[in-house]
Amino acid sequence: MFGVEILVPFLIFVPVRFRSVRLFACGLLCLLQLVVALTGNYGFFNLLTIVLYLTLLDDGYLQHLLPRRMIGTSQTNGPKNRHDPMSWRVAIVSVAIIVAGISTLTIWREATYTRPQPNWSTRITNLVRPIRSINGYGLFRTMTTERLEVVIEGTQNGQQWREHLFRWKPAALSVRPDFAQPHMPRLDWLMWFAALDP
Repeated sequence: MFGVEILVPFLIFVPVRFRSVRLFACGLLCLLQLVVALTGNYGFFNLLTIVLYLTLLDDGYLQHLLPRRMIGTSQTNGPKNRHDPMSWRVAIVSVAIIVAGISTLTIWREATYTRPQPNWSTRITNLVRPIRSINGYGLFRTMTTERLEVVIEGTQNGQQWREHLFRWKPAALSVRPDFAQPHMPRLDWLMWFAALDP
């Protein structure tokens, strides 16, 4: 897992002409997501991640995966690109440098969140926060050492109370939770987070 997560993402940035390296990276990353999907109930997150990985493949590979009726014909006599290639490159490199700088700042702030942060870094991250593209993200950012549970009970007669069991939420430690992949049981999921909220 660590090898795939730490080393393989660098293969994403190899030039497009090295198709086999990009295919290898895509395969390893997709395999990791499939293994994670088999070992835990993370809903559709693994499937969404695999869809992102498929963008590593060029049209030549994707044509083999799609049905023939979905494959269009390329138009070689289409309109020419009216934009100057050099100005586009300068624009893309400029945006990439800005995004890389703000991303580095965001990662630094995430790693040092217990320390006081300079005002200028707070202003920059607050400025780009509404874009929701360069923000810090962590689905399971903080791991707890114990799991608190919200218990909902009901009664028919006001005397005897019985616990309401949710189908997808872990309950008794002696019972294995059901496998819900890729279903996302929202109520059961939110019950877990409700117990984490002080």
